Amino acid sequence: MSDHNILSLGEKWIKVYDKDPGGWPPSMTKAKLNDVQNKFGPEWVITRINNDTLEMQLATLDKLKKKFERVNEFLLIQSEEISDEYDKIPIHINATNLLEFIAPQGGNSVFDVLQRNIDAVHDQREKTGQAMIAHINHPNYEWAILPVLTLGLSFLVSYSRARGEGLGIQTKDSGIVTRPERLLILIIGLITNQFIIAMMIVSLTSLISFIQRVRAISK
Repeated sequence: MSDHNILSLGEKWIKVYDKDPGGWPPSMTKAKLNDVQNKFGPEWVITRINNDTLEMQLATLDKLKKKFERVNEFLLIQSEEISDEYDKIPIHINATNLLEFIAPQGGNSVFDVLQRNIDAVHDQREKTGQAMIAHINHPNYEWAILPVLTLGLSFLVSYSRARGEGLGIQTKDSGIVTRPERLLILIIGLITNQFIIAMMIVSLTSLISFIQRVRAISK
């Protein structure tokens, strides 16, 4: 169970609105609060008045585990969606089974931000001995990772050819796209203002070409 840059630990309160103001993240309203109380009982929900404002206490992970976990049926694991960015590009890493909160690490590029946050998870795992895993959440959210993916897959196509030639195997005729064709697709995308679609096409065809060349080398 994860949320943006927060762990489900400690005492946290949210405002309860009379009506939903809209926007993201979704807000708690009096109608929603009433639904929760009806479903789980009034003792489940803790509220307070703070400066004339109704607030609800968020349930901690321990409280949720006691309520919902079932042996061999349902398990809740502490996680955090490390929500970072580079040059206003959102980059979200999900870290599963954390023991401690990890703040967004920042960086000098999309790749650097990804690597720094994944390294932070790795460092906590090494320090604590706790089994953990980190992975990219919704990599195409506002197309944040697509340029890196396009570049990386294009590199793999060229690398597989060089690797094959090093083994005395010609692979230049293998694969559905070559470097000039990939470049042409990107240029057309720029001219037609469809660069995101062009990168998607290049990424997909590059992946297929890489697989085809690897198969040709392995024969």
